[in-house]
Amino acid sequence: MTKCNFLRSRTNSGQEISDHLVEVTEVVLGGSGVSNHYQSFTLSRYACYLIVQNADPSKPTVANGQTYFAIQTRRQELKDDEAFTQLKEDERRLFLRNELKEHKKQI
Repeated sequence: MTKCNFLRSRTNSGQEISDHLVEVTEVVLGGSGVSNHYQSFTLSRYACYLIVQNADPSKPTVANGQTYFAIQTRRQELKDDEAFTQLKEDERRLFLRNELKEHKKQI
């Protein structure tokens, strides 16, 4: 995923880039004890997700990242399903009504 695509995804979803991509300086000690400073970035989970989902899955690191996010998504779905089934009928209807209301706001 190019930087432009990441920025477009972030902008279109209303996210602030400073919440997901922070520039940092890393210090690495060389063999002679000299410290070298390198510019780097710290990414949020959201930024990692966008990058991994839009990258080349033929690369092992990308494939592992996509698998990780797929598993985590499924775990959350199962947890949400379990919580939903434990609601009373009236609570379920209210939950679904509010979810539909939020969805219509996005359209």
